[in-house]
Amino acid sequence: MNQWEYTTVRFSVKSSVKSADIDLNEVAQTLSDWGTDGWELVSTENLTGLHGQTMYLLAILKRPK
Repeated sequence: MNQWEYTTVRFSVKSSVKSADIDLNEVAQTLSDWGTDGWELVSTENLTGLHGQTMYLLAILKRPK
């Protein structure tokens, strides 16, 4: 049975009342960099502030131990 190690990467989101913007080029480049070290994206989660606006995108990654 495979054993995994996990890590997280947090990306800042620029939020306003009407929209949320994230630098997709930064996300793609960062995930590609982690991928060259054997990390695989498992999931993403939106981390929200008190009023429900997205503050961060959290990427959860895994790789075999």
